[in-house]
Amino acid sequence: MSKHDKIIRLRRRGHKHYPVYDIVVSLRNKHSKGGALARIGYFNPNIKERCLALDFYALGSWLNKGVILHTTFKKLLSNFVIRAK
Repeated sequence: MSKHDKIIRLRRRGHKHYPVYDIVVSLRNKHSKGGALARIGYFNPNIKERCLALDFYALGSWLNKGVILHTTFKKLLSNFVIRAK
């Protein structure tokens, strides 16, 4: 298994017309709704202020292991201003 066999992507869940997305690490060749290796956050586009919750330590750890980002997740990250608490 190559280190580029893993990808960080969005996995849809929620109800009809009300999606919520989990941010997961999974194998690249698996279906997006298949088993995930780890869940590192979620994205809720339905509320007035769109909510992105992300574990940055886990994200950094996976990126150091050579995991790649899906293009949709890259676009999502570029649209958010990161505010530290």
